[in-house]
Amino acid sequence: MSIQRLRTETRYSEINIHNGTVYLAGQLADDYRGDIVQQTRETLANIDAMLAEAGSDKS
Repeated sequence: MSIQRLRTETRYSEINIHNGTVYLAGQLADDYRGDIVQQTRETLANIDAMLAEAGSDKS
C-alpha cells in the first residue's frame, strides 16, 4: 500500500492519502483577527477545499 502526499512542505504534507483514507494536517483560519465563528468558517472551508483536492468530501 502506498501513501500519496499532496501539498508537501519541508517537514510534513498537508494532505496524505493511504488505504482510501484522507488525512489532513495544519488546518487553521486564514485571518486570525476574526472571532471564533469566522475562524471556524474559514477552517471548515479550507478542509472542504483540501478534501476536494484529494478527490473526497466530508461524506
